[in-house]
Amino acid sequence: MSFKEYFLFLDLFGNHVQFTINNKNTFNTYFGSIMSILYIIFIFIFTFYFSLQLINHSKPTILGTTYFDKYPQPFLINDNFIFTFSLQFPNYTNYIDESVYNIKAYLTTIETINGQTNQTYSPINIYRCSNFTFNILEDYFMTLPIYDLYCIDLNGIEFQGEYKRNKWVYVQIFFNKCENSTSDIVCKSKAEIEKYLEGGYAGIFMSDNLFQPNNFKHPLQTYGKNIFSSLNGKYYFEYWVYLKTIVIKSDNGWIFDKIETKNFLSFEQSLITSDSRNASSTFLNIILRESSTREMYERSYIKLQEICANVGGISKALLFIFQYLVNLFSNLLYKNYLLQFFNLDNNVCEVKKNSKKMIKLNNIKIHPKSILIKNKLNIFNNKKEENYYDNNCYRENNEKDLSNVSLFKKKKSQDLNQFFFNNNNDNKKNKNLDNLIFNINNS
Repeated sequence: MSFKEYFLFLDLFGNHVQFTINNKNTFNTYFGSIMSILYIIFIFIFTFYFSLQLINHSKPTILGTTYFDKYPQPFLINDNFIFTFSLQFPNYTNYIDESVYNIKAYLTTIETINGQTNQTYSPINIYRCSNFTFNILEDYFMTLPIYDLYCIDLNGIEFQGEYKRNKWVYVQIFFNKCENSTSDIVCKSKAEIEKYLEGGYAGIFMSDNLFQPNNFKHPLQTYGKNIFSSLNGKYYFEYWVYLKTIVIKSDNGWIFDKIETKNFLSFEQSLITSDSRNASSTFLNIILRESSTREMYERSYIKLQEICANVGGISKALLFIFQYLVNLFSNLLYKNYLLQFFNLDNNVCEVKKNSKKMIKLNNIKIHPKSILIKNKLNIFNNKKEENYYDNNCYRENNEKDLSNVSLFKKKKSQDLNQFFFNNNNDNKKNKNLDNLIFNINNS
């Protein structure tokens, strides 16, 4: 086979014919072959596109919900959560001065067993921050006055529950005015302490997390967050910091479900309360607690069976479009080919003596050497009378050879039907065959 024949073999949109042309059941064109190659390329591109989504776990389908957890489950804090704080002057400058104030932190547990409520306090280590304190977000915390900030060791601490539940665990950080009776440090006078605290602020610098759905390996973005509150040494303030739990479930399976669950803490809100009680000692209490609100995100990625379904649907759409475009062009070529191959004439038909090709049309085998009939051939079998027909057939470019053409005469209608239609029309009489002209040309 030549290159042209191989190229035409690629045509997926060839016209279906009821006879064979060069031993093929379709009429192929170069345009159809080009469109077939484009069709294959498009299918490959879409398959590659969806396969990349499967391999890289990109473009997830995400379902996010926020719900209330009546009985919040314990959440264990790890070293990826940073919480720092200190007091600030009215100009927002952080300072640590134990002659003005000191800090104590406790893990508070309120537990009800058999109707009896017990409340316990476990001390938590608090220390001045340094360069070696931060294992995350160094670019954020190193821009802060870290030596004027307190750090709290929350690693391994477990938040749990809600108020009036069987168990409630939270953290309290008490800010107390310096008193000589309870401190080894010489405290400033009460007037000086009140002046320090007047118009000041309590500043908190912490890490926070945001959900990044398109990041497969690291679905959370950790960043630094600053919150603060004004204070006054004459009044008592409570600063409630609510931390909510983010639950991320990722389906990482290629064929079957494979769920991976991760839990993280995130800042939800802060709430400030105050009253006019005598703040002679404790003037500020920062409370870290778990929120009853939870956020759950479910991520699922494309699977192999979805790729097959998507590519199958796209291939059908492309096949319909390309088939329509090819038919507009190839039908014209196909009809033109037939007109050239069968040079139709209302009067005569041509006979090619040297051709050896056989044409199959509707189960009729017609040899090119056979004599073809006129436009209207009427065959009657009426009593003893038989109609004969004359064909003025001639050989192309050689009109002198008319004597070599064998005319079919004195043939009964049944014999003619058997000859042209392979005994398909035996025992059928008075049958009119209209408009059957075959002028074989260029075979």
